[in-house]
Amino acid sequence: MPKIVKQIIGVVVIFGAINLVLWGAQEFYYREESAKIKEAEKFLQSEERFINALTLKIEEQERELEQKESDLGRYESLGYVNQYNSLVDGYNLTLALYKSNVDTYNSKIETYNIKVDETNCAY
Repeated sequence: MPKIVKQIIGVVVIFGAINLVLWGAQEFYYREESAKIKEAEKFLQSEERFINALTLKIEEQERELEQKESDLGRYESLGYVNQYNSLVDGYNLTLALYKSNVDTYNSKIETYNIKVDETNCAY
């Protein structure tokens, strides 16, 4: 093997070893920050799953409220007072649950965004 090839291989091996040592030192130095970032990622993934599920529930409740509003309007226009009154409690309950879910959704979005900002600024 020619001398130049041995020198090139030697430089490549030394360069690789130096890079490996530097990478290892960097990983060791930033291990706490890396652990905190992974913890934040887990929290954000969990919150994202909850938010997505809540979004679907809110959309379902919106459709249900639209249907109930339509039924109430129809009964009112036909003068069916008893049928109208029988639907009001169900509508009000669905509306209250909907508003509660929207409040929870808004709170979760705010918490999620704060955690993202904290994580971005801290690291």
